[in-house]
Amino acid sequence: MVKTRDQKAYTREDISNLVNNKGRSILIFEGKVYDSTDFNKTHPGGAKFIEDFIGKDITEVFYEEEHTKVARRMLHDMLIGTLENQSEDQDSQDTHHDSFDETELEDDQWKKKIDPSKGTVWQVFTTVSNEDYLDLINSPKHLAPDEEHVMFENWFLDFVSHIPWYQVLLFWGPFGAYQTYNGYMANDFWTFIIFYLLGFLFFTLSEYCLHRFIFHMEKFLVMNRYLRALHFTFHGVHHMFPLDKDRLLLPVPIALIIWYSIKVCVQIFIPENPMIAFAASATLGYLNYDLTHYYLHHHAPMTGYKFLKRYHMFHHYKDPDNGYGVSTPLWDYVFGTTLDMTKNHQKKRA
Repeated sequence: MVKTRDQKAYTREDISNLVNNKGRSILIFEGKVYDSTDFNKTHPGGAKFIEDFIGKDITEVFYEEEHTKVARRMLHDMLIGTLENQSEDQDSQDTHHDSFDETELEDDQWKKKIDPSKGTVWQVFTTVSNEDYLDLINSPKHLAPDEEHVMFENWFLDFVSHIPWYQVLLFWGPFGAYQTYNGYMANDFWTFIIFYLLGFLFFTLSEYCLHRFIFHMEKFLVMNRYLRALHFTFHGVHHMFPLDKDRLLLPVPIALIIWYSIKVCVQIFIPENPMIAFAASATLGYLNYDLTHYYLHHHAPMTGYKFLKRYHMFHHYKDPDNGYGVSTPLWDYVFGTTLDMTKNHQKKRA
C-alpha cells in the first residue's frame, strides 16, 4: 500500500530558503511540496529537466509528459509537505488538471507476483506466469532506498551478480588498448585505420542486433521457463529494475566468452593481421557501450549525452519496442526503429 505521512505547510519563503540557502531541489506539484535532491541524477529524463523547475510548480509539465504510475509513486515518496496560502495569482496550476489521485499510484501489489527480497531468478523460473513476466519487465519497478534486490538465494551467486562499472573498465580498458597496439604494429597505417573503423561499426551493429533480436524476443521465449529465466538474468532484470546499478553490466567471464565466440566466427572472413585491429576496435566499442549505458542510467549527462539519455529512457519507460541503439541510434535510423519522442503516450505491448 502507498504510505501517507504528516505534512508540514511550507510558505514560498520557506521554499526559497531551502533552495537558495540549503541547496535542496524543491518542487511544487498540485499544491504539495516535494524534495527531489537525491533523485535528480537518476531521473530518467536527466537532472536538467528537474533543475529547470527547482522552486517552481511542475504540475503542467508533469502532465504534459504523461508520466507513468511508477513516476507518480516515486514523486509521492519525495513528498515533504503542502504549500501554504495558495492563491490564484500564485504559480500553482492545480486547476489545469484533475487532482492527482493517489489511488492511481503503482502500489506494492506487484510484489505478490515476485518478491524482490528473495531470489528473483528462481521465482521467474518456478512461479511467475508468462503473462505476469511480460507485465513485470515492461512496467519498470523502483525500490525504496532501504529495499534490496536479491537475484539469487545462494549468497555467492548473488554476490557475483553485482557488477560495478569499474570492474568492466579495469579489464576491458587495458585489454582493448593492448589489442590496439598489436593491431597498429601488425598493419600498415591505412589498413589499421580502415579495419579499426570497421570493427567499431561492426560492434554498433552487433549491439543493435543483440538488443533487438535476442534481448527483446521475450514474447517468444517466455513459453519455456528455462529461456524465461535466462532472459530475465541477461536483460529482463534490467527492464524490471532499471535503476539497479549493479545488475546493468555483464560479468567479465560471460562477456569474454561471447567476445571470443564472435571473434572466432568473424575471423573466418578477415585476414589475420587486419583482424587484430578489427577485434581491438570492437573490444573498445563494447567498453564504450557498457560505460555509456551505465552513465545514461545513473548520472546526469553532459551536453553531448543528453539526447542519448532521453532516447534510452524513452525506450525503457514508454516504447520498449523501438530504440534499440544505446551507444548510438544509427542502426535505429537504418532499420526504421527510431523512437518518436514527440508522442507522450506510454505504449502498451500486445
